[in-house]
Amino acid sequence: MTIFTSVMQFSLLPLISLTQGFQPIISYNYGANNLNRVKEAFVLLLKVALVYSTTLWLLIMLKPILFAKIFTNDQALINIVIPSLRIFMSASFLFSIQIVCQQTFIALGNAKTSIFLALLRKVILLIPLIYILPYFLDNKVNAVFIAEPIEDTISLIIVTIVTYKSFKKIFKPNKTL
Repeated sequence: MTIFTSVMQFSLLPLISLTQGFQPIISYNYGANNLNRVKEAFVLLLKVALVYSTTLWLLIMLKPILFAKIFTNDQALINIVIPSLRIFMSASFLFSIQIVCQQTFIALGNAKTSIFLALLRKVILLIPLIYILPYFLDNKVNAVFIAEPIEDTISLIIVTIVTYKSFKKIFKPNKTL
């Protein structure tokens, strides 16, 4: 699990840094009522984040041994990590959308939505899934690992809906702040 969460940090930390770098650009333009620039910045951020997370995801799916060997030389552990890492990280490329939307809500001054989206992923969805899935799957360990991609997928659907509805209000024609 330490290896899995460490590999997850390869995805998470650069995405957080990237989105936090975009926050002042989005905030400034939102405050200046330059909504076209807000849209442009959001779309660019989303594209860059997706390229990064998808590239990392491909590397993890195709060469998980590279990531396992960063943390251990124990071949028995590497043999366990390889298939499980693929399960655990199977939907990690979706995580970029979650982070971009969540951090954009902060930039738009909507901290409540951002906090909800952050709690949604790990607290509201992941923790219950970790406890529920082992009742339905024979392999209890894999059930815990599968909770992560299921949570990522459900979270993406909810984040997409919340973002779409919020942006529809923000980017109404002739809207003034």
